[in-house]
Amino acid sequence: MTYTFEQIRQAFKDSELSGLADLVIKKLGTSAEQTNKLSPEQRFEEIINGLVIKIDKGKYPNSIFFFKNDKCLFELENSTLWCSFSNVWSIFSEENNMNYDATQEFIKIQMEKHFKMKDVTPISPKYNREI
Repeated sequence: MTYTFEQIRQAFKDSELSGLADLVIKKLGTSAEQTNKLSPEQRFEEIINGLVIKIDKGKYPNSIFFFKNDKCLFELENSTLWCSFSNVWSIFSEENNMNYDATQEFIKIQMEKHFKMKDVTPISPKYNREI
C-alpha cells in the first residue's frame, strides 16, 4: 500500500512520533527532489557508472552483457540492445514521462555517446521480462 505524506502526518498526528514522522517526510521529500533534479543524461551516466562487460562465446556467441551489481542491465545481441526494464527502461519512461519511441531514441543516443555504439536498436523486453 502507498501513503501520501499527508496520510503519514495524520496517522502520527497525536502521538509521540509526530516529530519523527515530519523528519522522515522531510528526508523522503529531499531525496525525491534530488532524484528529480537529475537530467535524463545525468541519470543515464549514474546507471552506466561501474558497468562490467561479460562475454561467454560458448553459450552466447552473438551477445555481450553489461552488468552492474550482479544485475544484467544490457545485452547487445548483434545490433539489438536488450535493456533491463526495471533497471534502465522504466527509469526513463516513467521518471521522465517518455513514450516507447522517445525512450528508445534517448538510449540509442546515449549508447553511441558513451560506448561509441552505432546502429544499435534498444529494445525493452515485452511483459517486463528481465534479460
